[in-house]
Amino acid sequence: MTTYVVKLGGAAATHPVAMRNVATQVAALRAEGTRVVLVHGGGPQLTTLSERLGIGGTFVQGRRVTDAAQIEAAKMAFAGQAGTDLAAALNAAGLPAVSLSGVSAGLVQAKRRAPHPVDYGFVGDVTNVNTLVLTALLDAGLVPLVASLASTADGTVLNVNADTIAARIAAALSADSLFLLTDAGAVYERLGDETTRIPSTTLADLGKVASGASGGMLPKLSAVSVALEAGVERVHIAGFVRPDALATARAGTSGTTITR
Repeated sequence: MTTYVVKLGGAAATHPVAMRNVATQVAALRAEGTRVVLVHGGGPQLTTLSERLGIGGTFVQGRRVTDAAQIEAAKMAFAGQAGTDLAAALNAAGLPAVSLSGVSAGLVQAKRRAPHPVDYGFVGDVTNVNTLVLTALLDAGLVPLVASLASTADGTVLNVNADTIAARIAAALSADSLFLLTDAGAVYERLGDETTRIPSTTLADLGKVASGASGGMLPKLSAVSVALEAGVERVHIAGFVRPDALATARAGTSGTTITR
């Protein structure tokens, strides 16, 4: 049976029209018999909450530094606001979405990242993915919606990049494709120049693409490598605002497709 993992940025929860479009596309995939797992972040929600709480925020190479105050806010923003809003939007569109996080049933286990050369605080690197809860939900005809939190062996909750979690879940499920839906909509030779879209590339050539990347695109390209090296056939980077993003990404007429 075909399985897709689709990663949504937290910004998707703030775009009702885009969420309806995503829900419609996922419903179409399910009608074809494709099983879909959704993974989401909550960056915009966490940034807004952090500002309200007066705890600020720091990024290094596109990744958020997460201190003790930030991880408490992340729990509220990711598994709370973003997960709840996304599940509500998907359910309203007729998709039986179940909101959970990487902590649920030990889905994503991680270890705290070493503090050198940068101390990211309560940020984790994935050590294992236990797909039991995902398989149970998929077998029941439901759509898992996973927030990007994980836990350690001693129960410490960590912030893990959503692209990374999506890649590791795709690998653990032996997914046929991983979709990373983004604001940018594709990888470009020159950021912001639509005429320089890179329609397709391979894992071997990904380093050339990554050389011109910056900010939030860096962890995405790292996740692409993780997924492809683990056996996922192809990864699509596409725009979440397009009403046909998944279909056109599969066809190669939008976004960027990276294959092994």
